[in-house]
Amino acid sequence: MRRRAAGPLAALVALWIAAACLDITSNVPSIASITPVILPFPSVVVGDSSRNINGAFAPLRIVAFAPNGDTLPDIVVKFFAADSTNGLVVDSLTGMAFGKALSGSAGVVAQVRQANGVGGFIQTNVVAFPVVPVPDSGTRSADTTFTFAGVVATTDTLNSGLLSPPLTVTVHAGGDTVVQKYVVEFHIDSAPTPRAGSSGPTVVLRGNGADSTVAVTNAAGQASLQLRVRPSAMPQDVQAGQKTDTVFVSVRVQYQGIPLPIRPSSVFTIPIVGSITP
Repeated sequence: MRRRAAGPLAALVALWIAAACLDITSNVPSIASITPVILPFPSVVVGDSSRNINGAFAPLRIVAFAPNGDTLPDIVVKFFAADSTNGLVVDSLTGMAFGKALSGSAGVVAQVRQANGVGGFIQTNVVAFPVVPVPDSGTRSADTTFTFAGVVATTDTLNSGLLSPPLTVTVHAGGDTVVQKYVVEFHIDSAPTPRAGSSGPTVVLRGNGADSTVAVTNAAGQASLQLRVRPSAMPQDVQAGQKTDTVFVSVRVQYQGIPLPIRPSSVFTIPIVGSITP
């Protein structure tokens, strides 16, 4: 049987559907702000793709916000390498990066617009994302006794006398080569038991003005954190200098999810005692 040709009404319906798909005046919220490029890791290793702290492949990201503060899922993002040496390669659509050659000055930038096409692209500032050598090991600084200042107290402060000497790890890539912009993880394995009636730990790790358990290596390949004493929880005999206790802090440097060797060992042993009696 011969099929009847589509009439004028069907043609008009098809035309309306096509126009609706191209409508750029829909109620999609506008972009009020965007984050900088969010890196999965502070650097990418030469000969490898971008990875997160656990060693899994991971892309660059951007988050956009509507005027009411909600995140916007319907955005178009394009990523670009900002590297005059061409050592860093970035897939503009997926955000995956690759370290083609060493480049200490490489960075990334992104352009963002609404998915419905309204408005132009918003561009981020350049974020440093160097291509670094393949790390193979770490060296930690020597153990040291932490003699802290202060009196028995029920409140915590940021007094510099409550901060230990830096616990420093240098990340190496063979020979005299060090690795910048690389993550070192710190973990307090053991610390003085909090005194009765207190809450929270007796010591925490601190770096760059905030409590943290990770640090990023500088141009010399060194990453550091410090112990911060919490007077409100420290036992009174340790706080008053009547007893020395010990803090053990382990450190870890990973590549592709595999821990690298740390010399002379991966654990800091830090005797700790107060210096002022109440």
